[in-house]
Amino acid sequence: MLCLAMMGCTSNQELALDPTSITLFYGDTSISAGVLEDKTFNSVLADRVESVTFSGSIRKQDSGYLVDMLVIRETKQPRSTRQLNTSLIMKPRELVDVGGVNNDVFRVILE
Repeated sequence: MLCLAMMGCTSNQELALDPTSITLFYGDTSISAGVLEDKTFNSVLADRVESVTFSGSIRKQDSGYLVDMLVIRETKQPRSTRQLNTSLIMKPRELVDVGGVNNDVFRVILE
């Protein structure tokens, strides 16, 4: 009986689906990207004030997912570029503080 219960738990873990999107939050803004079949993601958010490129890849790890990400934030007036390039271990549905520049804190979540 215990063996069957353990096999049932193992099967449920194996059925867990890989994340299908990743969202970056900064200030009052967020940018989401779908995770493609090759486990990469890429999204651009642009308006009159700034342009943000959010890209990278995810790989399954024993304890979660290894996320390699690049954020490039370009403002038009005054003209400036900020870049964040990092790798981190994440679990799905867990909001993680990645880093920040000045008062902007970048947070990311896998869903």
